Amino acid sequence: MDAIPAFFSTHLTLIYFLYGLAFFVTGVVVWLEASRSSELPLARAMPFLAIFGIVHGTHEWVEMFYLMANGSLRPFPHVLRILILACSFGLLVEFGLRMLSGNGWRYAWPARAALWALFLIGMGYITYTWGEAMDAWVNAADVWCRYCLAVPGAVLAAGGLHRQSQTLPSTDRGSSWALRAVGLAFLLYGVPGQVFVGPSLLPPSTVVNSLLFLRLFHFPVQLWRTLMALSLIHISEPTRLGMISYAVFCLK
Repeated sequence: MDAIPAFFSTHLTLIYFLYGLAFFVTGVVVWLEASRSSELPLARAMPFLAIFGIVHGTHEWVEMFYLMANGSLRPFPHVLRILILACSFGLLVEFGLRMLSGNGWRYAWPARAALWALFLIGMGYITYTWGEAMDAWVNAADVWCRYCLAVPGAVLAAGGLHRQSQTLPSTDRGSSWALRAVGLAFLLYGVPGQVFVGPSLLPPSTVVNSLLFLRLFHFPVQLWRTLMALSLIHISEPTRLGMISYAVFCLK
């Protein structure tokens, strides 16, 4: 069984490349679809999903270059990477909140304020505790971005897409199925994809982390995230459109 993790570890750079490519393509596809005219207010949420895909795909390529550089880069780019990561997941949170509020959910503003307040408080604690140790700060900040923004963002996006699917007429089963399928992909991307984070000094990532995922399932969590990202651009037979493109088209 050790040969399986060794194989994926050897090809981790390729996994990061595909991971970034999947989200980058998703972002471009959503942007092209969202740029078309629409009378639905939900169309205002789609640019946030598009920019999330592009920014998060770029982040994964940055991580790929870090992996190729084998730790030879200076600390500042690592801080910049954390900023890009937080911005990307913040866009996913905003997409989910706007999807929900567009369907009558009245708690978008309190949820938005609570999430960002919690994120800033957590980053303050991490900076105060490990600010003088760059490696420890970067690892903990990465984990906190995923705990506080990625997981809620994925859940909110899944909830918004599911809620939208319920507003469609019963005769439009194809559209409803596409929205729920994309929502499920986002949910699985967030849980467990962003729960098993990199090891850090921030609990519970000291135990529940990517190393535990590798021991349990014999493949890296990055591959799971890649598979969920690729599922968003899966080619659906009835429409010959990417699933995410089809889902966006359903909102128009």
